[in-house]
Amino acid sequence: MAYVSKEVVKNAREALKVVNKKYNMKTSLRVDNHTALHCTIISGSIDFGFTSGDINHYWIDTDTRLSPIAKEYLEEVNKVLHAEHWDKSDIQSDYFHCAFYVYIRVGRWDKHYILSSKDAGQEE
Repeated sequence: MAYVSKEVVKNAREALKVVNKKYNMKTSLRVDNHTALHCTIISGSIDFGFTSGDINHYWIDTDTRLSPIAKEYLEEVNKVLHAEHWDKSDIQSDYFHCAFYVYIRVGRWDKHYILSSKDAGQEE
């Protein structure tokens, strides 16, 4: 059964702080019903080409909407979110068994992503 522990969330938040500082980004991390880890990208210096929408974490590298720097950032975020993840699912037999579910989103439905003018990775 999928379950996100407090320790997983704590470790993911600490790792996301490092990635966000590198790219000058701001994210929100929350747990939904103890089974899903939701990462929302709130603001930053990377232009995603849209201000609100879901990211399919399985197909980041082939998403045509994203710039190379956006793909690079999202791959690092995805790696952080899956650091303590395991998946023993078998789709052919309709058997789903994983540590927890992961969702990445740019902006929210009521608060869109805010693009700042500062360049990605630029030091203050």
